[in-house]
Amino acid sequence: MHTMSFRVPAGLPEATAEDLLRSAVGGGHDRCPTPTRCHLRADQLTLNREVNESGPCYVPWDVPRAGRLMTPTTSLMVRDRQYQLGAELARGKINQVRNQYGEWEGGGLDPAPDVEALLTRATKSLAEAVLSPPGPASDRPADAALADAFEAADLLVRKYVDQVFRLRHQRQPRFDTAFGCRLTAPPVRGLDDAFRLSFNAACVPLTWRLIEPTESGYQWEQADAAIAWAADRNLPVYAGPLIDFSDAGFPDYVLNGDGDPITLKSLISDYVGTVAARYRGKVSRWLISSGANGSSVLGMSEEDLVRLTVMAADAAWQIDPNMQIVFGLSQP
Repeated sequence: MHTMSFRVPAGLPEATAEDLLRSAVGGGHDRCPTPTRCHLRADQLTLNREVNESGPCYVPWDVPRAGRLMTPTTSLMVRDRQYQLGAELARGKINQVRNQYGEWEGGGLDPAPDVEALLTRATKSLAEAVLSPPGPASDRPADAALADAFEAADLLVRKYVDQVFRLRHQRQPRFDTAFGCRLTAPPVRGLDDAFRLSFNAACVPLTWRLIEPTESGYQWEQADAAIAWAADRNLPVYAGPLIDFSDAGFPDYVLNGDGDPITLKSLISDYVGTVAARYRGKVSRWLISSGANGSSVLGMSEEDLVRLTVMAADAAWQIDPNMQIVFGLSQP
């Protein structure tokens, strides 16, 4: 095992101390947390993992004025000498915010003097923490530096969002973003106006289990009514998922079948083709499938499930080569 250790302030609240055991060391090109064993004894937090390489540490920490947040360090190397946790968390956050600010400013973000002032103040506090002897004299300025860095991060994001939306409004006064709500049937009386005031699209599931609960026993009434309701109000319709690879997506006659792949392919093609033909020209975009990656419902490999998805898309395109198609993933 390869170890990094940190001195933590004495007298931490019990809840904070327990959460420290959820810390992790990051690794790989994306610096994602990796399996890490955490131990807390007295004033020392120890992080152990199998990999002998540097990486950032992610530590749940009580940040003044912000709350308990998963807080990053910079990339730290494995070494015998202990790190000062407060100072490393402050250094990591300041570094993160400075890098993000530089990247966005290089991309056209207006200068933000108030963000710069907070970062300058945080850096001065960090210097005080690093130059002070380990203990309360270093912990207090480290906490102050961390609080200023998080405040700078929050302010930076808000400025970025404001500028981006301002530019988007200048280029496109009214956004064409689709914002819809799922409908299995027309809204009940009293919700019609509320729906139209809140949304500019309608999402009709058309899931296989809903539409064809028994083989060739199609139940179109509610879907027809929902799509007609949306058309009467000039709301674009987004349909699907037609094939939902979750437990609730397949009809019982499919789940209880013999599992023959050829039969399953035929049934999926027939269903997708039938639905696509019925609502051709009435649906703006089709969500053909969801959750094909990683599903265990049919006992098939992920590769076979992806092939089923491609086949389902092809069945839809056979009906309309210009059909807009989307695929949904689970646990991306």
